Amino acid sequence: MVEKCLIDEQAGFRRGKSCTNQILNLTQYTEDGFENNYHTGVVFVDLSAAYDTLDHRRLLEQLYDISKDFRLVKMVRTLLENRRFYVDHQDTHSQQYM
Repeated sequence: MVEKCLIDEQAGFRRGKSCTNQILNLTQYTEDGFENNYHTGVVFVDLSAAYDTLDHRRLLEQLYDISKDFRLVKMVRTLLENRRFYVDHQDTHSQQYM
């Protein structure tokens, strides 16, 4: 149900899509622009604290209104409350971020 509300370019938390796909899409878009003599720019935004400025309760209510899936809302609530991230690549781990 949520899937229908997302744009095709949305990759996060979607089966079969990843950050790698996003990097490849960006690279292809930039290369196509270069080949067609377009000026191509990129803006990167650090969203590491993006959800800290939101009303989590309201966000979860809206998610439930869209999905009607209590298990999904519960999972997102857990992610919002217990956020710790790290990168694991070829047996190398980054530091944890909260």
